[in-house]
Amino acid sequence: MNELQVAGVKNDLQRRSEAILDWCVEAEITDDITLVEADKRVIECVTIKKTLLNIYDPIVEISHIAHKNSVAERTKAVGPVDRGSNILAKKIGIYQMDQRRKAQEEQARIDSQAKSDHEEDILAQAAELEADGNLMASESVLQMLDDAPVTTQVAYVEPRIKTKFRRGWEIVKSDKSQVEAKYLMVNEKAALADYKNHKGTIPIPGVVFREIQIAIKRGE
Repeated sequence: MNELQVAGVKNDLQRRSEAILDWCVEAEITDDITLVEADKRVIECVTIKKTLLNIYDPIVEISHIAHKNSVAERTKAVGPVDRGSNILAKKIGIYQMDQRRKAQEEQARIDSQAKSDHEEDILAQAAELEADGNLMASESVLQMLDDAPVTTQVAYVEPRIKTKFRRGWEIVKSDKSQVEAKYLMVNEKAALADYKNHKGTIPIPGVVFREIQIAIKRGE
């Protein structure tokens, strides 16, 4: 491509980048259909970024001055799709974790109701047997109270999307009056690094963590 054609491609990609960023900011993931659409946009962001990098990377090698200028221009160019894909990836992660939480809560509700119904049924049987004077049978039935009833298993079946995630954490708040000395002096990064290295299994006094999903983007 000549310089005029390259400039045209740059301008077109820049317009698409800005449009995707606007879409990402306004997007709401409320069901599996919008989840899949968001995933498509993340992939589109990665594709546009790769195209932009292919345009700008050769320029970066020309000279030191050109390198600095091109890197700054490149960073500005890919900024919208980077921010957009990050925004959508976070929304996708929040949606999926929320669906899993709802499935767990529904499972707990079903198990609790089944246990309550089971206990009610056993007590009713025992009372009826006792009323008929069959005390041994009544006591035998009561021993079944601890038997766990079989329940329907609830699970969130995730649609097949290309955006992948790994477990991660972010600090919600920290109290410097409680944290250990090695985490002071604005050293939340050290606390987060230790927490990640231990897979979120160690307590760090004064620091509150929450688990998040971090998108693994192809091509990066």
